[in-house]
Amino acid sequence: MCRRIFLSVLFFTAVLLLKVDFFDSYALPLKGDIEVQTADGSNTVEAPGIIVIQDTISGEGGLETEGVQDIKDDRINKAAQEKQADTDVPLQASSQGTAGEESCGMFEITGYCSCELCTGENHFTKSGTAPRPDYTVAADPDVFPLGSRIRIGEIIYLVEDTGASIKGNVVDIYYETHEEAVANGRYEAEVFLIRGM
Repeated sequence: MCRRIFLSVLFFTAVLLLKVDFFDSYALPLKGDIEVQTADGSNTVEAPGIIVIQDTISGEGGLETEGVQDIKDDRINKAAQEKQADTDVPLQASSQGTAGEESCGMFEITGYCSCELCTGENHFTKSGTAPRPDYTVAADPDVFPLGSRIRIGEIIYLVEDTGASIKGNVVDIYYETHEEAVANGRYEAEVFLIRGM
């Protein structure tokens, strides 16, 4: 019991110190209408009771509600453009990437899961989170530090884990089952580093 309490305190301390954001969004209760600047120029969105605030490139919050797909605030867009112009390293786009992405070249893509064969008895990532399919990857921290966002194909992953055999140009994608990990692992793909997220 004492060990469990100690590990819980240690985990939450690490989360607070590392400022880990598990879902990049927060739900807030809301009554009535909210005032926002939307893409079509209207400024009133009827909220069904909950709004979701998500991080944007500029680090400020944008608002999304059910039924509203794209809410843009000119001030946020201008701040993001100014911030991008002030950076020393310009954002590069490869022939297949988009602005804000940098091609890191071809990587060996492997798969892993939470079974004892893949991870032993530890079912948490190096960053202290529970791994999630289509979200968590393990990478060499010298290539992609923990917290980096990378794109493989059409999916953007978060580097939350490392591994003893993950060195150099290898990315290990987390899958729900061992069968999926074996079936989808061991191929080469181009990996893009997402900048500014």
